[in-house]
Amino acid sequence: KEKTNVKLHLALAHIGLNENSEAKSFLLELYALDADYRLDPQQFPAKILALAEEAQAEQNEIRCRKVSEEAHRQLESRNVAALVSLTVSAKSNCPDLDVLRPDAAELLYQTGVDLYRRGELSDALLNFRTAVELSPTHELAAQYIELAQGKLQLVTDQLFLEWQRSFEAREFTFASAEYHQLISFAGARNNPILNRMPAEYRKALSSLLESWKHACSNRDS
Repeated sequence: KEKTNVKLHLALAHIGLNENSEAKSFLLELYALDADYRLDPQQFPAKILALAEEAQAEQNEIRCRKVSEEAHRQLESRNVAALVSLTVSAKSNCPDLDVLRPDAAELLYQTGVDLYRRGELSDALLNFRTAVELSPTHELAAQYIELAQGKLQLVTDQLFLEWQRSFEAREFTFASAEYHQLISFAGARNNPILNRMPAEYRKALSSLLESWKHACSNRDS
């Protein structure tokens, strides 16, 4: 905030000297620091407000041009994470980036398909969902969302059955490994099945503690 205040005071000083070009330069620097900076219309005359709005619009164009160029580079290098970050974060202030949204969605979809085929279902699902957010008309991504969700549920159910068999057989090492596999699936974390598992562990632990107490009591007597 201190830097923006300095830029503002320097701009005001040049406006007072009728040096609008120099004043605008400092306002451009101000909006480079804080794109959303607002002057109070109750404190400043229309002339200063108009110059500030002009500088803000110009700085936004500069920023959008840089973001757009960077987004194109990330698209060419197929850097999904960076491309999505740029597209989503700047979309409201940089309408020109809208033309990249379908391309970004397609890259997300293709990456999601690769992940899906490798069995990385949670990451694949995230890619498909983000693709649809960027391009709601991407039908293939929407279809793959259903496929990935269905497959995740099947894997979750299978892992739960394996965990249940190991747990009931008191093979806790195997049960623990299967439990951690289950919670590793992002789509499984809100599954009602998982809510029962900690309770089962607590019951088993309580039973073991009671057994140990009983054994210790018999030994003491």
